[in-house]
Amino acid sequence: MSDAVLEQPKIIKKKCSICKKFVVMVEEYITCPFCNSLYWSKPEKERQLFVIQDKFLDNGRNPEILGEMQPILLSYVKFLLLKMLRGKRKLTAYEIDIKVNEVIERLVIYYLQYPEWKISSSFAGILKFGIIEVLYGGKKHDQVLSLNHKIGEKKDKELNELIINKIGEDNLSIHHEYLIKNNILVKHLMKYIVDFLNVVRFEEGEKYYLYTLMGVRFLLSNKDKDFIDGFFNLAGIEVQENARELYLDIKEEIKEFIKGTQD
Repeated sequence: MSDAVLEQPKIIKKKCSICKKFVVMVEEYITCPFCNSLYWSKPEKERQLFVIQDKFLDNGRNPEILGEMQPILLSYVKFLLLKMLRGKRKLTAYEIDIKVNEVIERLVIYYLQYPEWKISSSFAGILKFGIIEVLYGGKKHDQVLSLNHKIGEKKDKELNELIINKIGEDNLSIHHEYLIKNNILVKHLMKYIVDFLNVVRFEEGEKYYLYTLMGVRFLLSNKDKDFIDGFFNLAGIEVQENARELYLDIKEEIKEFIKGTQD
């Protein structure tokens, strides 16, 4: 008879954050066996955020749904930030609020900037990287939530392509295609966009600069109306006015440039 002892399965005991009942299991349940809730074993704020993320993904990544995360993120990011600051650095209440909002804005922009991106295991883990970035200027982070891209400070290939596509909508002649290939019109428009956005940044701040840049990208890429409306409802009327003004200016600049080459 063998002396080997059969390895016993590890028994896990977790409490459901919804119904508060304890679940004894060998393997993790996807839903709570008592109340059938998703993300049942995660802390309450994590569970709420994952539920909203699922709603966001199931509705075509409608930006307006991200607004439902805002009140949860405000308290959650503040809690994580204060915990990370403990004994290391002192900030005023005003400075803390500014940092908290910066982290949230970066998260929202990341959701909208990258169509396939989502948080898979932990909001806290991702938010901590964002907090490190806003506290230490990006010196000690993992690039997970790095959103420091600035148009004009490095080449924006995506925006270049969107502009070229927008120019192409005007059924240009071979002569105008030559202008595009040689970047004459594209460079002119990129400079116009940079100048416009720098004014927004100076007069209204970094948040409006980033959201206006995203808004004009969405308009140039012909996103559907529901997506555009959802984004502007989230970003605010000032961003909508800036982005639509810049978009119309781009179309007018294309029209005037082409007209000038034909004279």
